[in-house]
Amino acid sequence: MSTSDNSPHSPSSTFDSGTPSLTFSSTESSVSVSSAEPGPNFVFSALEYESESKFLHFVIQKLDILHQKKLSSLEPGHTVYQFTHLPISLGELLFTEIDKRFRLRQTWNTNSRTLRVKMPGEGHDCIQRWLTKSCSGWVESGFIDWAEYKEIDTGVGTTIKLPTSPFAKSYKEPDFFFRPKDEELLPTIAVEVGWSQSAPALKEDMELLLRGGGGDIDVVILVNWKIRQQGTVVAGTVEAWRLDLNGQPTMTQSEEIFPIPNTTQTQRLGVTRRELFGSILRPGRNPNEILYFDIDLLRSEASYAFRLINLSPA
Repeated sequence: MSTSDNSPHSPSSTFDSGTPSLTFSSTESSVSVSSAEPGPNFVFSALEYESESKFLHFVIQKLDILHQKKLSSLEPGHTVYQFTHLPISLGELLFTEIDKRFRLRQTWNTNSRTLRVKMPGEGHDCIQRWLTKSCSGWVESGFIDWAEYKEIDTGVGTTIKLPTSPFAKSYKEPDFFFRPKDEELLPTIAVEVGWSQSAPALKEDMELLLRGGGGDIDVVILVNWKIRQQGTVVAGTVEAWRLDLNGQPTMTQSEEIFPIPNTTQTQRLGVTRRELFGSILRPGRNPNEILYFDIDLLRSEASYAFRLINLSPA
């Protein structure tokens, strides 16, 4: 498995459990926008600006100041900048220029004409370790062999272009994805992580990936962290989303991460072989066989990550 810097399914029963030229103005998240707002994070409307060049300068300057700080020092939950009401040409230009300058994760939604910029931290990146270690565990346990393991590519913040209306020509940089090494450029499974302040935007990203992926992206996993008790304690959930037979996003599984639920059942999030391997599924393998991501392993990785930023699990 390497890391880089086809039709709707709903197997829920299988698993456990145009552009004005005015004066630019910016506002906080109290501004009313049509797309999802990331709570108390920063939302800037481009409905009013003197020129595209001045708006571009403003955005780059804002992000440059923030990026000079250590991303790990950001207050959890305050990690998303959102730029709304963008002309298509300006949105594409901003995406390209930000990508050149910063190691951030972006979502350019041509349907809502919104660009979101995520500042990833420990709460986002612990998910990478959970997923890659889960895959290693599959090899050790014999669920997949080494040859299959090497045929799955993974990506962190890698730009993917979405082909399907109403999100055609949108761009997404997922927090993590699995992509078979076939002729397709899109992943089969994508993962998004957020804090509760940006939960609506997280759901919008999920819809963008599932509906904009042209049937290639079968599963979107969402991890949502929430700060409790004066900003020092973290709760969290993990969800699996798929398209139903009508092409609508449907949550097919949800597991509580923190606080740990009082249950005797093993918590694990399931995907099928077909969902993971797509067109490169080995002949003779059962496409409906389930591969599991262990929630206890996620807790372990998240607990360590949160200790690094002085937070505690609920």
